[in-house]
Amino acid sequence: MIFTSTSCLKGRVGRYEKDIFHILDQYQKNDIRDIELGSALGYFDDIPRLIQLKKEHDFNFIMHCYFPPLKKPFMMNLASGNARTRQNSLDIALNAIDLCRRLDSDLYTIHPGSSSDSDTDLKVIGAVISYEDAYQNLKSSILVMLDKAKENKIKLGLENMPSMAHAQIFSKAEEFVRLFDDIGSKDLGMLLDIGHLGLASQKLGFSKEDFISKIKDKIFEFHCHQTNEGVDHNSITSPKLFDVFPKEVLKRSLLTLESHKLSIEDIKNNISLMEKVV
Repeated sequence: MIFTSTSCLKGRVGRYEKDIFHILDQYQKNDIRDIELGSALGYFDDIPRLIQLKKEHDFNFIMHCYFPPLKKPFMMNLASGNARTRQNSLDIALNAIDLCRRLDSDLYTIHPGSSSDSDTDLKVIGAVISYEDAYQNLKSSILVMLDKAKENKIKLGLENMPSMAHAQIFSKAEEFVRLFDDIGSKDLGMLLDIGHLGLASQKLGFSKEDFISKIKDKIFEFHCHQTNEGVDHNSITSPKLFDVFPKEVLKRSLLTLESHKLSIEDIKNNISLMEKVV
């Protein structure tokens, strides 16, 4: 199944369209109903309207990370060494899982966090903790989230990161394998970001094929976008982007378009390219 992120539509002002209801209106008018509710949106508190629109237009939602958006921007970090930051991040995630239940969404995907906190401009703030401390903090957060998710038959997907930000974690397959083995839950899997994988493989010197071979059975979803000369989230130009992935994995996973600054026509063209691989 092919989904489209709310972060795809170019903003009437700025990089992203911030108005969730404008995005849903444009998607509905163009018969785009499988939608990932994602990041980069402006604050809104009219959840009943969102639920009503789902019913009216037969939207099929999944949810990613910073949704619903906060009134005061905050960088989630489920691995943070700061107890308050970690609890605030966990509260956001638990609220998202609760909203998944209300929207009949069966997948919530998240970033793994980092061994350092950052502000909304991605500047490092506070102390940098050890990798092992960050890993254990993330594991503890995931276990709490899984308890709530399992109650509501919701799966959790952890996203691979591009290994570009300071003290970032979970860019290598071995990190995911360790966590999946430690937790041992069929409800925890992976959101594989294709662009992030390309950037990390170049920087850290591993092969994409090796990464995929180690975690292919745990992939729930792909974030799909092109990377050009180190710049991420570009429009997809060819179905060859997917050649490295086994066909059977692509067919059983969700494919979500996450290219940025697209017009509606661009979005439809990207979806058409993605349809060729499934």
